[in-house]
Amino acid sequence: YYLTCHRDDTLFVSNKIGLLFQDPYPTTVPELRVVSVDEESQKIHFSWNPSPDADILGYFICHIEEPGAPCMGLDTVWGRENCEYIAENLSATQVQSFRVYAFDSCFTASPLTDNCNNIVLDIDIANCQRTATARWNAYTNMPSGVDKYLLMVRYGSGSYLPVDSVTSSDGLALSFDVPEWATETAFKIAAKNNDGTLTAFSNTVHHNFTFADTAQYVRINHADINENASAVTLYCSVDPLFETARYYIYRKVGNRNYSCIAEIPYSSSGNFKYTDENVTTSSRCYSYRIGVSDACEGEQKYSHETTPLYLKTETLADGNLEFHWNRYRGEGFNGEYHLLRKNEGDSLW
Repeated sequence: YYLTCHRDDTLFVSNKIGLLFQDPYPTTVPELRVVSVDEESQKIHFSWNPSPDADILGYFICHIEEPGAPCMGLDTVWGRENCEYIAENLSATQVQSFRVYAFDSCFTASPLTDNCNNIVLDIDIANCQRTATARWNAYTNMPSGVDKYLLMVRYGSGSYLPVDSVTSSDGLALSFDVPEWATETAFKIAAKNNDGTLTAFSNTVHHNFTFADTAQYVRINHADINENASAVTLYCSVDPLFETARYYIYRKVGNRNYSCIAEIPYSSSGNFKYTDENVTTSSRCYSYRIGVSDACEGEQKYSHETTPLYLKTETLADGNLEFHWNRYRGEGFNGEYHLLRKNEGDSLW
């Protein structure tokens, strides 16, 4: 270094003194904290403890895109106490690994930390069974090690509740039965360290459990017995917007239980008819209903019971005829009966 001074037009130059500045102390590596996913933003937050060195200028973060790949420069955080980084452009639904080193006022770098990564949760939903199976990747290099993973569940706008937990040795999967009353449900994994001081959260998975879709209506419009009383024809209507594999025809005799006598393929028109030819209406009373299973093939929706009319006659001693019939049961019946007659050979009643 030279020191110069001048007076008027005269320049005076001093002797030269050289000084060598060296940093005799290696830069201390910072300690990892956690890689966690923020609940609201679903962004990855990576944090570490400050390097204990007093002259730290900042931290350099590198990112590992896949196992075995080199750690590539991602960003720089300036300031000794600034020990958190938000990965704005990295997806929380993919595994992201990070390492960090500190650098001091001489830009001397510390060793890199071990790598650590976020937890990615995947949920398999069996909607009809109302079962959720959670699977996730292992969290690596958590300080003091991972004690357990907790499956956290939230219903609606309530608080998260731990519903089950496993250790790393138990495997990284859990199944959970969702209550019947629950609809909007959120899931995430919480990894806790052995000291109980750190928690890393996974991404959040949302699912809306709905009651199984079913037909809006199912009915037998009317039921007719043919003229020789050997068959019953049912005229049916079912919600055509509800696509199902089949409709079920049920029949009972007298006061017995219903049994399924036929399965009818889905009709996009919503209207169909079925003729039951295995009847003896002259001596037995038959009742019918049709059923449609919900989308989960669980609960069925049934039509009203329909009992077709069977007319009987009795010749009295004075030669007059007396007519008897059973009570009709059916959709929209107003309770009125009309006795019709036609002569043999006529076409109209």
